[in-house]
Amino acid sequence: MLLHTVPLGLSGSQTDLAQPSAKTPVWRQSRAMLFSRFIRLALILGLLSAIGPFAIDMYLPALPDIGRSLGASVGAVQWSLTTFFL
Repeated sequence: MLLHTVPLGLSGSQTDLAQPSAKTPVWRQSRAMLFSRFIRLALILGLLSAIGPFAIDMYLPALPDIGRSLGASVGAVQWSLTTFFL
């Protein structure tokens, strides 16, 4: 695959630099789009990794109430915690 490149110098007018030409490679045209995708992916991964600690912080204090409301033993409720971690 052959990529056509544009020299990095400032030859041409400013409008030539603002508009990508046919010779500009795709990776250079979409640098802003790649950066926004990276930020979006980093934000999604950060939020997904924060869900686990929040879920545990809500689940652990509720263990006795869960056992009482379901009529389950302490061991059975602890098994639900084990399956949550798996």
